[in-house]
Amino acid sequence: MKTTGAIAAAFFFAALGSAVAAVAASNPIEGAKALSDGGNYDEAIKAFSKIIDEARDRATLERAYFERAEAWHGVAYERPGEDEPLVNALEDYTRAIRVHSNNQLTRRARATVYAELGAYEEAFEELKALERLEAATNVPFWSLVRTGGIKRVLGDYEGAISAFNQAIANYAPEPVMPPNYHKAITLLKMGEPESALKALDDGLRGQTDYASAFEFRACANAALGRFAEALDDLKKSDALGAAFPDPQVRLVSVEHDRRVEAERRALITEAAAGRVAPAQGVLDQLCFQSWWMTHFQARRDRSPLLPKP
Repeated sequence: MKTTGAIAAAFFFAALGSAVAAVAASNPIEGAKALSDGGNYDEAIKAFSKIIDEARDRATLERAYFERAEAWHGVAYERPGEDEPLVNALEDYTRAIRVHSNNQLTRRARATVYAELGAYEEAFEELKALERLEAATNVPFWSLVRTGGIKRVLGDYEGAISAFNQAIANYAPEPVMPPNYHKAITLLKMGEPESALKALDDGLRGQTDYASAFEFRACANAALGRFAEALDDLKKSDALGAAFPDPQVRLVSVEHDRRVEAERRALITEAAAGRVAPAQGVLDQLCFQSWWMTHFQARRDRSPLLPKP
């Protein structure tokens, strides 16, 4: 017999399936993207492949290659340690770039996949190309944010901070979240929670609805022994999460992160009540144990599926 939750989930996915079918009938690319956004990557890849085979214009071809790459990237995210989906994503991003070489979003995505395959030299070269494109239209931003992120993975924390600071300076005086957020993560890894708090507060002045920023703010406050403030940060993160729910409820990565978040919340709740005094190592583990941090933010060897540089 189904529980109430299972019945609700069944109705949710039935409604989602009907909605996707309706969108697919009127706009095949958006219909396939809805499948991908819902975590139905295999079906999405099939749909994008059909669109690619039938494409009659370059814009459709570029978008379909890009979105199929995104779906392959989703597969890779759920199957860490398997490089084949990442290579498939890389090949589709490359196909999209051949259709339109100046698409900044595709360049950024390809750099990310290069890094996740351990091809750091190619990733930095891609980000240099992205930086030139950004400079021609506005100011370098995402190229610097991604450069800093990769440098953090490689253990070059000072280089990472420098890249994030340059991205922040390029948008000054307007506050921006992405470089401040990644700067804060780097500062926490460097054992500087007070500076991490300042970076997160600067980012939150530009984007108040970023739940993950409050999660790391909770980590910074907890590292400083401010457990009541940390608990308040988690409540804010929870409220934002409820307002912007993740539809990918069946994915392994989502379930993993929910478990980690529950453990972190329980520990900080007990600490705020004065019932436990958690060791810093335990807090660090819970703050850097997300699926993304565990599987995609650690230095790795170059994938044997890639040609030698």
